[in-house]
Amino acid sequence: MLYPERMKEVSIIVHDDYVERLVDGLHESGLIEIVDVGKSGRDFAKLLSQSKAHKIASQCGDLELQLNKLIEVLEKAEEGGEIGLGETIKEFLSPGLPPKYTVKPKSIHEVIKNAQELLFALETNITEIERKLEEISEERATLAEHEKQISMLAPLDIRLEYLGVSKYLIVKAGTTTDEQRLSSSVSKVRDSLIFTHQIEKKLYSAVVAAHIDEKDALESSLKGVFSSFSLQDYKGNPQEALDEIQKRTKEITEKRKALWEELIELRKKHLKDLIIIREEIGIFKARGEAQTKFGRTKETSVVTGWTPERHLEELERVVDKETDGLSFLYSNDPQNSEEIPIYRRNPRWAKPFEMLTEMFALPYHHEVDPTLILGPIFVIFFGLMLGDAVYGALVLLTGLLLYRGQGKVSKSMYDMGVILAWIGFSGVIFGIIQGSYLGPLTSDNPLTPALYSGEIGGVTYNGIGANHIIVLDSMNNPIPLLVLALIIGLIHLNMGLILAVWQNARRKAYGDILYSQVSWFLLQYAGVVVFGGFFGWFTFPMLIKIPAYICGIIGLILVFLQFGEESPEGKRKRKGPLGFFDLTGFIGNWLSYARILALGLATAGIAMTINIIATLIKDVFSAITAPVCAALFLVGIVLIAVGFQKQNNAIKGISILLLLMGIFGAIGAIAVSIALILLIIFIFGHIINAVLQALGGFIHALRLHYVEFFGQFYSGGGKKFSPFVAEREHTVIEKTEKGYVEVPK
Repeated sequence: MLYPERMKEVSIIVHDDYVERLVDGLHESGLIEIVDVGKSGRDFAKLLSQSKAHKIASQCGDLELQLNKLIEVLEKAEEGGEIGLGETIKEFLSPGLPPKYTVKPKSIHEVIKNAQELLFALETNITEIERKLEEISEERATLAEHEKQISMLAPLDIRLEYLGVSKYLIVKAGTTTDEQRLSSSVSKVRDSLIFTHQIEKKLYSAVVAAHIDEKDALESSLKGVFSSFSLQDYKGNPQEALDEIQKRTKEITEKRKALWEELIELRKKHLKDLIIIREEIGIFKARGEAQTKFGRTKETSVVTGWTPERHLEELERVVDKETDGLSFLYSNDPQNSEEIPIYRRNPRWAKPFEMLTEMFALPYHHEVDPTLILGPIFVIFFGLMLGDAVYGALVLLTGLLLYRGQGKVSKSMYDMGVILAWIGFSGVIFGIIQGSYLGPLTSDNPLTPALYSGEIGGVTYNGIGANHIIVLDSMNNPIPLLVLALIIGLIHLNMGLILAVWQNARRKAYGDILYSQVSWFLLQYAGVVVFGGFFGWFTFPMLIKIPAYICGIIGLILVFLQFGEESPEGKRKRKGPLGFFDLTGFIGNWLSYARILALGLATAGIAMTINIIATLIKDVFSAITAPVCAALFLVGIVLIAVGFQKQNNAIKGISILLLLMGIFGAIGAIAVSIALILLIIFIFGHIINAVLQALGGFIHALRLHYVEFFGQFYSGGGKKFSPFVAEREHTVIEKTEKGYVEVPK
């Protein structure tokens, strides 16, 4: 488990009569990663010719595109019209699982025939409905724009058929944001007229006219100051045109409704069949494309690839079954280590944490997979950094919502949900240990009366006594947490060094063990004795001091003698005096763990600040009287009018708050208005702090692994094992004469 699975190079020789069956069996089993024989590096590859593109793959690709288009149209045809915000949130939190259908095995020719028949029956009809709906949508948008424009012209009471160019006149209608500039510009045109009407503070509707001989001059005067309407298709006065628009809008809306209902019926009848046939077509397309990687002789095909050693026997059984024993499978240990794909087999609890390792890099086949160590330590680091029980509970709740929601349909969401649940639980535990619940339990914390037992500032609280189980009080006494962080850092770094020793021992790189790992063990022993005694932290007898001095000298020599990175020529030079920077780098890595304390203090400090601000506001507003609230109500009325006039959402929000305060004040409920302000500041303040601190804890806990821990033993860069497997989201193979039926949930 600490290392990736051992992999085997596999070569399969099969007669062409069995190729289709073999590919089907390999695809359903998912036991092998197929490699292009020409790029496999196998000795026999140069004796083979490359398989050509399978004609079926191209045909399946075209059918898949056609099916995708029809499915996309039908999936839009949800009953009940557009999905609202509530339904969207519900779908996110509790998505429906895609239905599964059992299907009997079919040949590629049967599947293609079924797909063609389905497309012949549906494609023309669905495409035509989609085209009509698009036309209706475009016409509705045009009508809505014309309705808006004509409404602006209504106060000018102009007949719309006059707009445009006639034998003697040119008449234009539109809008301007600078009425004075427009009037001044048009007045310079001979025999011109202008009529304007103010719509909003800085928006005017306008109609300008001039003799046809002045067309060019008029159009030149309008440039940059006038936005013209295009309403040539309308006649009569504005009200008559608006009535015509409303009538036409109603007609096409009814037409759209009928088309939509027809589409919904098609969805009910055929969407399932389309989804099933698309998935089967996609599977056969993948099988056809896979055959382009095969090598060929006159009558045989050669499949090359990789399989985990533990799956080799099962692969042999599949190959033997699908070829009736008329095949040859040869496996051997890899010759080129750089090409070996990585297949990891971690325990179920550690699987979600694999994504954190992959975010850095997959291990090489000879490297330790650090997931088993990263998982639990990452959880602990995050808990120490967040250090607040309520914030931790919010992260835990978020993780559970992801796990039970999107985690049902998305592996990445499932993994992230599990990770957030674990680190949130850790945040709760370490929040209790550090005594932080929306910040420290001070007199400003609203949770203090329920949780604190004892006296604060002359006030006695009779809570449940959460303060009596505080072990690490980072706000009042941060030194213990700093010491703990540095001890944890030293242990963490040494775990990395031990793993490096193990890896180098397996590779028989004993020189690297001596120079790159043993040197640091010796220097750490010397450092504890020398600096511990110098600062008076510890007292050691000479029996310990003398060996420590010797170890320090030997350790320094080894650091200076260690090898650097390989040059392009493959040579490695000793670092010499540059090894001193490795010494300072190691100390820097160790001190980097002090960020555990820093983030814990930031969480508690900002939370406490939010509580103090809320208390100060409460004290300020406690002097508010009913007359003051009445004045606020009047100000709110003025501001809400301004907000709607300027279409400013910020002004609207402030005005609503002032109106509510005024109303509560008028009925004597001044405390409610104060509580309203406090609630907004308190809730939003803590939500923002929780999000920022959780994000910071997540990033910095990862950083301590990626930089400090991985830097001791791990480089990564492996390629993930990608098995040739049938991706069945909606179908399950079942040998039955019933075709397909819904699988019971």
